[in-house]
Amino acid sequence: MAEGPTPDGLGEAVSRSALPALLLEVPSERVLAASPGALDLLGQGGRPVVGRSLEDFAFDETSGALPLLMTGRLSGYETTRELDVAGQPHRVTLWVRRADQQLPPRHVVAILSAPEAVGHQALPHALADTVTMVIGSTGPDLVVDRVSSDVQDLLGIPVDEVLGRSLMAFVSPATAGDLLWALAQAASGGVGVPVRLELLRSDGSPVLAQALIVPLQPPVSCAFSILGIQQQGEDPLTAGQLTELIEDLAAGVDAVVSSTGMPAPSPVDLSRLSAREAEIVARLLAGDRVPTIAKMLFLSQSTVRNHLSSVFGKLNVRSQQELVHLLRRPDEGHAGGTAG
Repeated sequence: MAEGPTPDGLGEAVSRSALPALLLEVPSERVLAASPGALDLLGQGGRPVVGRSLEDFAFDETSGALPLLMTGRLSGYETTRELDVAGQPHRVTLWVRRADQQLPPRHVVAILSAPEAVGHQALPHALADTVTMVIGSTGPDLVVDRVSSDVQDLLGIPVDEVLGRSLMAFVSPATAGDLLWALAQAASGGVGVPVRLELLRSDGSPVLAQALIVPLQPPVSCAFSILGIQQQGEDPLTAGQLTELIEDLAAGVDAVVSSTGMPAPSPVDLSRLSAREAEIVARLLAGDRVPTIAKMLFLSQSTVRNHLSSVFGKLNVRSQQELVHLLRRPDEGHAGGTAG
């Protein structure tokens, strides 16, 4: 397959990304553009990155996931590779997503996350609080057992009408097969799989959404994030759309992985929390403090505290200490305390 030029605007969008991102031509995996974060990771010592194949930086064999994306059934996938970082192999997680609507796709964007190399687990993102993202989880029968309150904004369906129903009930027949395919790939490979879905609102009207499916145990339990997206035609993505795609994917990865740290379904009613509130609470339970949470989510500390104040009101606690106690020991309830 002949190598094509960098799509207009897409290379610039990746090059300016605050995330460690690559624009790759497929199936060659030639790097067409790289963000500063990706250059810092792969280009240490001044070695060139753009123009080379991603395989030039790999110590291991390709995962074989790319052919699945080329079929058009999946819009993206997660894979872990051993890449050359400063001459040493490091395990790098790549979140890969189509960057055009052609079939097979000619270009993909890959976000790199290398905790052991860069010292952090989270992907930074700047998801606006006005954006509706739903996070939740299912049991092995795909029955929804947790979901954030944002589901009512996205689908017009109250939380209590979503809990206890199959996730499949909210997906249109046109993309139900894609969701099942993503679930199967996630469960068999133990990796997260992004998939584009058409969801159904309470009145039966469709909503186009980008979903991320992350496998849980036992199979086929999953955690999920769902982000409503604008209708896109078959034309190549614009630079602005690609920038949004990169940020949305990072936000989905970070939110759904954070949500897996939330307590299992319990008498504590977490369904009233928004996706942003659930993400902040999950980070708090993981031991992060407000300044760290604010930095990782690109929020001000006052915004994080405002979200926590909302959580306090919804869960009837008065401090971070009471909140942690309530969620870590839900069987014992909580006692009154002083604000902290």
